[in-house]
Amino acid sequence: MTAAQRISLGLLLLALLLLGGLSVWLRWAATRWSPAAAPTATAGVVAPSTPTATPVHAPPGYRLAGVATGNAESFVAIEAPDGSHTLYPLDAAVPGLGTVVRIDDDRVVVRGPAGEFELAVAPAPTPTPTRVRTATRRPSPTRRALRPTRRPAGAAPARESLPSNAPDRPAS
Repeated sequence: MTAAQRISLGLLLLALLLLGGLSVWLRWAATRWSPAAAPTATAGVVAPSTPTATPVHAPPGYRLAGVATGNAESFVAIEAPDGSHTLYPLDAAVPGLGTVVRIDDDRVVVRGPAGEFELAVAPAPTPTPTRVRTATRRPSPTRRALRPTRRPAGAAPARESLPSNAPDRPAS
């Protein structure tokens, strides 16, 4: 078998492996996210309407801060209206909410006095950043930086002041 045949055989096996993996993944995804079966229309039959239950909402101020799922036990971190965070395992009683019934990857189902409701993971509210205003000091005219002046070409140099202890300083 030549090197070119080995390479082509390797590429063929790799392509078959990728196609098989894609097929398995598509089947798994289809079973996990399959939409509910659409109702079929029957001629002449009208289904009686049933009143839908009003969805139960979580009491205001509670937030699901996080979820920790594991093989043995899972926990949820719930933030209360006062800002405190507490971890609760499955079937634990949450004061003010109810009992933790189910823990998913990004949500928790709680059974309260009015029925079951979901809390989804939500980010903590962040305050809007505002610029802190500080008093600024404006430079006074006497504190301006001194800029050296240019003298025209051929002009005599300006007199510079001499130190007070200079030997050739004129007496005043």
